[in-house]
Amino acid sequence: SQSPDWLTTVHGTTELIKNQVPEGSKIFALPHDSIYYFLSERDSGTQQLHFFDHVRISPEQENAIIAELEKNKVNYVILSNRAFKNSEGLGIFGQTYCPALFNYIDKNFQIVRAFGEGRNVAGWVDNHETLVVKRKKPLD
Repeated sequence: SQSPDWLTTVHGTTELIKNQVPEGSKIFALPHDSIYYFLSERDSGTQQLHFFDHVRISPEQENAIIAELEKNKVNYVILSNRAFKNSEGLGIFGQTYCPALFNYIDKNFQIVRAFGEGRNVAGWVDNHETLVVKRKKPLD
């Protein structure tokens, strides 16, 4: 019952991950996009699965998450537009929550592909968009 745009975004994102990320490798999807772990058959590179302003992730937790991403050799990250558009008052990734994690991703990853229509209102069932980024120097 989802819109064709939603299906196209989710399908495209999932297929890119399934085709680019080797089986057994881990990915990272945020701010709250666990569906991509299930659909791509890839596990999360961190135990923390929920990233929004109201979660109140401490700087120490951010450092632990970054260490997990390094330890688990995460080379691909999926960012949905809900991380950046402050939908539903959830905050803005890098500004109102997780600045160290944002800087880590910004410094170490580059854009591979964007999926979605670029609408103003971010949502999960409406106007869902993703940005897939790949580590500049993959961890083996």
